[in-house]
Amino acid sequence: MGLQNNEVIFKSTQYQVTVRIFKFRTPIPFVKRKIRYLVGYTIKDGVKYFDDAVRIVFKSSWLDPFQIIFTSGHVFLTRQALKKFGFNKADRAVCIASNMKADSREHFYKHQHYLPHTRDKSEDFLKMCLYMAVHSDHPLFWLGKGMHTLQDRFSHFEQNATLKDHMPFGKDPDNPAKHPYKYWQAYKHSVEYVREFLEKKQCLSINIFDFVKDTIPQSVEIPSKNIA
Repeated sequence: MGLQNNEVIFKSTQYQVTVRIFKFRTPIPFVKRKIRYLVGYTIKDGVKYFDDAVRIVFKSSWLDPFQIIFTSGHVFLTRQALKKFGFNKADRAVCIASNMKADSREHFYKHQHYLPHTRDKSEDFLKMCLYMAVHSDHPLFWLGKGMHTLQDRFSHFEQNATLKDHMPFGKDPDNPAKHPYKYWQAYKHSVEYVREFLEKKQCLSINIFDFVKDTIPQSVEIPSKNIA
C-alpha cells in the first residue's frame, strides 16, 4: 500500500494525522493481518492528544471497481462517522447500503459523485439530502445518499479527477492509500454532516407544549398535558 507505520501525512502547529498499522494473527502460520488506521491528534504546547481515527483500506479505482475483493472506503467512512454518534448496527447498515447504492446503481447521476464539473448541482444535492434526512420518514436512507456525495467530493472534485484518472496508470483518485489526507478530510466532513443532521433533527423534537408554555403570559391558565 505504500503507507508506513507512524508515517505523518499531515502536520500543522495545531493538528497532525498519522498512519498506524496494527498486526493480528491469522489461522495461517507466520501470516499476520494488517489493519491500517489514520489517527488524528490535536497539538497543544507541543503535546499530542488523540482526537479521532478511521480505518483505511486499499481500493483501486480500476483493479476492483465493484468492491469484489476489497471493501469500499465509503463503508468505513460512513460506519465510523455513525459509530461516533452512537448509531446502532442496524441503523448503520441501512445508511451504508444507501451510500453504496450510488456506486452500484446510480453511476450516471454525475452530481451524486461530485465530479469536477458538477459542483453547484452536487452542493444542492447535499442540501436536499440533509433536508430529506431531517424531515422525511426515511432519514438513514437520505443521510447515506448525502454522505456518499460528500465523500466523493474529496476523491473527485478536490483532485479534479476525470474518467481517465480512474483508468490503469491514472492518479487512482478513489484509492485512500494513495491519497490518505483526502480520505481523512472525507471522514471529518462526514462526521460534521452527521452532526448537522442530528442537530437539525433535535430542533424538530422540541416539545411544542413546553415551547408554548414558556412563551404565553403567566396570567393565562395552561391546561394539563393529561387532559383527555
